[in-house]
Amino acid sequence: GTYIIKELTSSGELYEEGKNQRHCVSGYSWSAYKKQCAIFSMRVKEGEKFERVITIEIDLDHNKVVQAKGKYNRALTQPEI
Repeated sequence: GTYIIKELTSSGELYEEGKNQRHCVSGYSWSAYKKQCAIFSMRVKEGEKFERVITIEIDLDHNKVVQAKGKYNRALTQPEI
């Protein structure tokens, strides 16, 4: 499939990601605003739309992925790793 990774740069985008994925990523708004972390949404093309699959948190102080979760905070599946 076709995947895209989109950085979520506003509290509204973080809210929508959390609402859709059923997890608490909107609580990271302040950390993202302070440039302590960056949040990304990985999406896969399903028909004509891109569906959210994984939410990724990057620790900007250490430049590393600290979290990557699917809907309902599920762990990544083997194809997603």
